[in-house]
Amino acid sequence: MAPNGLIPELGPLCRDEQRRGDVLAHPDLNGIDYVEYERREGLADNPDRHFLLVRLLKELPADTPPDDPDYAFGLARRPELIRLEGGRRLVGIEVVDVLVVDGHLEIEVDKAGDFSNYWLALGWSRWPDGGWQHVIAALDPRLSLCQVNFRAGCPVDFDCRQVQVCPPEPQIEPLIDYLAKDYASFRQLLIDFIPQLNPEWLERSPADLGIALVELLAYTGDHLSYFQDTVANEAYLETARQRVSAKRHARLVDYRMHDGRNAWTFLHLSVGGSGLIPQYTKVLSRVTAPLRRQTAPPGLVISESDLPEDDWTVEPALAQVRVFETAFPLQVHSEN
Repeated sequence: MAPNGLIPELGPLCRDEQRRGDVLAHPDLNGIDYVEYERREGLADNPDRHFLLVRLLKELPADTPPDDPDYAFGLARRPELIRLEGGRRLVGIEVVDVLVVDGHLEIEVDKAGDFSNYWLALGWSRWPDGGWQHVIAALDPRLSLCQVNFRAGCPVDFDCRQVQVCPPEPQIEPLIDYLAKDYASFRQLLIDFIPQLNPEWLERSPADLGIALVELLAYTGDHLSYFQDTVANEAYLETARQRVSAKRHARLVDYRMHDGRNAWTFLHLSVGGSGLIPQYTKVLSRVTAPLRRQTAPPGLVISESDLPEDDWTVEPALAQVRVFETAFPLQVHSEN
């Protein structure tokens, strides 16, 4: 991350090539070209020392003594003007010393960072109200910041990409007819495709095991193709062909559709006494023609006791009537 909003404050073109050319042509301004990290062996009590080699666009004069206020842009006297921010696991890196070596800056820090990118800022001071001010006139503000990576030369062992020493040879893709949608077209497609892989396969007998497998795959393809078309149709109420699909669409608008039932009606009975009418008792609609064995006048509702079982399907008078069955046992009384 950038140090507390410095990059948004400077704008998106803080390190463009035009700016570099302008700084190189300026007689007094200087700026950061790039930054490298270097680890050096130290003493026994401090075996590792960490340095940031700041390469400038213009080399610094070699005759400036260390006690001069302009030595290293004054950063040696005020190391708090050097900010190194960023990182994910290792943060809070502190500056130990600032030197001028071969016309460039060497900044020693107390530790190295992680694999993420850091930002090095030179000469920035923060106001009490949270704003920023650049206090080194010899450094261009836009070229006083640069990204730093402490692990640029280290191999990363958690990269998921596998290096292929011998990449596989490119395969020749077969020509596929994407218009094949049913069993016959899938079967013909497979029969035309197999000779491309095995030119010696010429069997066409239905009893052959290869043809049996081809037909099995064609059947599976036809089933999947039908499933794709069905899903597309059942997804809309206007094209749905199954009752369960219409029921699910209605449920989306909080309407519970009934699963359906046979035709039914209310039955009015006239009884001459008390008794029980069993469940599933057959009842006919109005009979308009006289029955062959009925002594009562036509038009009366009859029950199973009035007609033998064998005559229910052969009686001409019953050809146009509807047969119902009682849905539950009913206790009847003449008083009702």
